[in-house]
Amino acid sequence: MTTPSACDGCGASLQPYLRGVEDNLSREMFAVLRCPACGLGHTSPLPNDLAPYYGERYYGNRHGFTANHCNTRRLKWLAQAVAEGVQETVAPPSGQPRRLLDIGCGDGSFMLAARAQGWDVYGTEVNPEPARVAGLQVQSDLAELAKFAPFACITLWHSLEHVSDPRAALAELQQLLAPRGAIIIAVPDAGGLHAAIFRRHWFPLDVPRHIHHFSRHSLAKMLAGAGLKVTAHAHQEIEYDWYSFNMSVLKTFMNRPVDCFEFLVGRPRRVSRVRMAAVLLISASLVPVTLVMTMLGTVAQKGSTLILTARSA
Repeated sequence: MTTPSACDGCGASLQPYLRGVEDNLSREMFAVLRCPACGLGHTSPLPNDLAPYYGERYYGNRHGFTANHCNTRRLKWLAQAVAEGVQETVAPPSGQPRRLLDIGCGDGSFMLAARAQGWDVYGTEVNPEPARVAGLQVQSDLAELAKFAPFACITLWHSLEHVSDPRAALAELQQLLAPRGAIIIAVPDAGGLHAAIFRRHWFPLDVPRHIHHFSRHSLAKMLAGAGLKVTAHAHQEIEYDWYSFNMSVLKTFMNRPVDCFEFLVGRPRRVSRVRMAAVLLISASLVPVTLVMTMLGTVAQKGSTLILTARSA
């Protein structure tokens, strides 16, 4: 275990922010330190080896029945990035498809959706095999994909918060972009309304797997340091925001709410039918409140999810 002392974003000294943050899976306790200068949060202490905190149950489908809606929404953001100017440079003279790089691509579902719309897709993932089975070009090491650069768009859907050195990662990705190419990043919004309400019980903290906790200001500042300028922003992925608020309520008042998540995405049930029924009943009763709070977070531009599009400054 190591305890960070300096901000990985700007180098300022970190200060205590949240104590007693429970890991949703292992139930170990951690803390979140925060930078007073840029607002970037840091999980503390940070395990030297995070692999045991992932395990087989963490990977795979994390959307369940909302996967198609999620990919449709993300393709819309991709199209908007193209409309802002990417199309001028992404198609090589040979007429080959535009190139997309998806960092932390999971099972490759977004890559498949983008490929169906004419993109030439590449991805990275710690365990690339599930995506490779789908016939996708996926590597565990970004260096193995550098030969396919430049990329018209690079996407990081809820993956940057898992990166140990996000500032260096963004600088490296900036070098792989085509002129006027775009980077689209989605992360949990640690500066949002829901995070402020639930604090240490906010479900998307997901310590220690989420090494860093971004606000809009801290992420924009880190992008600027990598030579990237924010050109668009959004503040909601409806199923993420609604579900994270629901789970944060459950985490505040009851034990092991993560079992409900695993049930919804089709993983083997590890608790009794009675307990699962109780969790689902409570979750259903919270629907009106969670939908209202999700909308409020979106209107205030402080939801549970932050999405920024940036391109070379």
